[in-house]
Amino acid sequence: SDLVFSCILPFWIVAQSLGSIFGEFLCKAVNAIFSTGYYSGVFFLTLMTILRYLCVVNPLSTLRSQTQWYSFLVCLVVWTVSILIVVPEVIYTTVQENSEGHRTCNYADWKWKNIDIYLRNGLYLFSFGVIVFCYFKILIILLRARSRRKHRTVKLILIIVVAFFLCWAPYNILSFLISFPPSTCQYAKDSILAFHISRNIAFSRSEER
Repeated sequence: SDLVFSCILPFWIVAQSLGSIFGEFLCKAVNAIFSTGYYSGVFFLTLMTILRYLCVVNPLSTLRSQTQWYSFLVCLVVWTVSILIVVPEVIYTTVQENSEGHRTCNYADWKWKNIDIYLRNGLYLFSFGVIVFCYFKILIILLRARSRRKHRTVKLILIIVVAFFLCWAPYNILSFLISFPPSTCQYAKDSILAFHISRNIAFSRSEER
């Protein structure tokens, strides 16, 4: 998912600098690839966290001996669900031009844009809840264990949870805020600028996995 996500970064850089100059097809394609990478990345991160939790809670679990076919099936389901979620974005995004002549790639209907934002916010909250729960349980088990390496493991767990929160929380909060009509033009400009900064921070999420 990180490789898919990285493929569209050059297009994002050009779009931020010059606007959406690549036309309708690439507008839809780049957005679809980004969103597919986003959803699949969050799904995979959540599933890996659950798997770590099950391996620690039940070391003798049969999950350790699952076949490659089982792994392939899980990956297929994740990618299929991620692609299906993105279908409305492909349908309703288009190249738009503002009064200043700047072209952007965005939803033609704000209703679908808000649905997309709330879906991302909901997925983030669910994923963050699962991660906190699983690592909290793992933390309790590690603290009870008599191991010299447990302190380093505890630090690693805390870093993972804090990094996930700091990378994605500003992006989701600001994307939620911009779904409401701005009170002033200055507020709209400031919120959009802050959103782009938070999105760039969120792009560093690959280190978490």
